[in-house]
Amino acid sequence: RYDQDLVLSVTGKNCQEAVSAVIQHAPSQPVLLQYQTPAPPMVSTPSDWISPTLGLMKYIRPGNFIMGSPETESGRDEDEVQHSVTITKGFWLMEHEVTQGEWQAVMGSNPSDFSECGSDCPVEEVSWDDIQTYIQKVSARDKVQYRLPTEAEWEYACRANTSTLFHFGNEFNNDKANVGIDIYVNGRPTAVDERK
Repeated sequence: RYDQDLVLSVTGKNCQEAVSAVIQHAPSQPVLLQYQTPAPPMVSTPSDWISPTLGLMKYIRPGNFIMGSPETESGRDEDEVQHSVTITKGFWLMEHEVTQGEWQAVMGSNPSDFSECGSDCPVEEVSWDDIQTYIQKVSARDKVQYRLPTEAEWEYACRANTSTLFHFGNEFNNDKANVGIDIYVNGRPTAVDERK
């Protein structure tokens, strides 16, 4: 089982053709879901979109970025060699992780260890198979095809046109990130909208 947060997102060739996704993930990283077809109605300039089930989806424009991390970065893994990546198609990404309430509304149960945290906290303790079932159900409900974003799409969105260690700078600020050991306030995770 993966102890991960869960989120959703979108893309498609000419905003129509669904693309397959590949994601590498580790139990310590959040999981995102991604939407593969366009936000209706499609306009010439895509913008943010409200998913019927998942709420606000932020449009991420195509572009280039340097993926990976410099050799001098503290805590860097050996597979993080820096290289240029081009995101050729825009996509929509959920504004925040899938919450326990959103998961329960679709799946009928809440697997989270921190269920007492409340419906606005990220869902956790979901397996890869659980996520695939969730994607299928949400896709059928909304009549669009969601998917997990690729590792490159996830990093591109997280970097947000920055070259610093974090999008908010080089110093970790626990008030701006719902990650790690100290995400817990009074023994529980924080709600998805408590940190930006």
